[in-house]
Amino acid sequence: MTSKMHVKKVIPTLLAGLFLLASPAKTQINISLTDCLIYGLANNPTIQKASLETDRSEKKVSEIYSALYPQIRANASINDNLKLQTSILPGEIFGQPGQTVAVQFGTQYNVTTAVDVSQVIFDPGIITGVRLANQSIDMAALSQDLTEEQLLYNIAQAYYAAQITVTQKEILQQNLKNMDSLVIITRVKLENDFVLQTDYDRVVINQANLQTQIFTLEQNYDKQLRLLKYLTGIPLDSAVTVGTAMNELSAPVIPEYSSSGTLDMRMLQMQQEMYYLNIKQIQSGYIPNLSLSFRYAYMAQQNDLNVFGSGSKWYPMSYLTLNLSVPVFDGFSKHRKVQQLEIEMDKNKLDQEYTKSYLDMQYQNALGNIEISMASMGVYKQNIELAQKLYDTTKKQFVGNVSSLSDLLNAETALNQAQSNYMSALIQVKIAQLDLLKGTGNIKLILQ
Repeated sequence: MTSKMHVKKVIPTLLAGLFLLASPAKTQINISLTDCLIYGLANNPTIQKASLETDRSEKKVSEIYSALYPQIRANASINDNLKLQTSILPGEIFGQPGQTVAVQFGTQYNVTTAVDVSQVIFDPGIITGVRLANQSIDMAALSQDLTEEQLLYNIAQAYYAAQITVTQKEILQQNLKNMDSLVIITRVKLENDFVLQTDYDRVVINQANLQTQIFTLEQNYDKQLRLLKYLTGIPLDSAVTVGTAMNELSAPVIPEYSSSGTLDMRMLQMQQEMYYLNIKQIQSGYIPNLSLSFRYAYMAQQNDLNVFGSGSKWYPMSYLTLNLSVPVFDGFSKHRKVQQLEIEMDKNKLDQEYTKSYLDMQYQNALGNIEISMASMGVYKQNIELAQKLYDTTKKQFVGNVSSLSDLLNAETALNQAQSNYMSALIQVKIAQLDLLKGTGNIKLILQ
């Protein structure tokens, strides 16, 4: 199922639920991991910013394309010749041979209106700039995908942490029920002088410890929910809870892995291509460019500003210019810029090699963590079953005055430790699975 299909299916339901949360009753709404992921993709500000950056890149391409269209400008100017320029002419013109005569030409006011049109005919720098701008769109889209991947990973991690806390709380609540029962039994034994006051106090202390642990888990759960709401963009005052507690895991599906298919590597490869295009754009500065210019104008020249009066005369003028610009020498400026970009390309190649090694290591580590954690879970699950049997048997023996309270408390400690080990392995498996999906570029599979 695609993300868009998920949005159409999930978002209306989730929004309806959040609308109910605004009511005074504050009805608890249970949200699934998919709900959180889809809502986060639609509402997280970092995703919205990444989407805006993609839009900005598209507008940048349109801006560069505009240089290939005709450029048209309308101009108007008024020139007030406060003091006309004096010219020296030979006196022979005025019948004064051997002398010079100072004369002034022109009128006080010159008014010009014109339309200028220019068109690029050939400019390789603009052509390469268009290719570079198109590449920037792909880069922005890839960056958005990378942001989405990281957000999905963070949301899933926060959701699993909250889910594990719910499971731990359920286990401790069951242990507290057992402890409450043990307190009652020990009190009866104390009243009948079968146990000492110190034994009863030990049981009460264990009961208080369990209550404190449950309270701590509740506080942690509230923090985890706030983090989940923050990441997804759900209002912080919304009364939501995570899905059904998780206590079983199926064998994970191992996706195919190729470092070149990950977003990190694709980003580096695209950066390399952009460096190459930047070099081509600079080198295009060595190639002559050709453009065409045209001007059509009217000019009025008179000694008053009534240029639109009946006695005013406007004189047309126009010209067409073919412009050829040939670069000759720039002090090696372009050459030095190219050298700098070539160094950046070499650095990028090193980054690709290092990133590939890192991704390969992360993939192998994730596989190893899953294998170890899955094996540990199987052992810890058996330990829980054995510890539970031992606890139940020891409790019966304690009730029948066959075993001591110390034996029973030791059995309880063993059960708690087995449960704690199992939950630790459970969260390690879930995080390792997330790492595996993210490391192979398949994190969006959790949307399915």
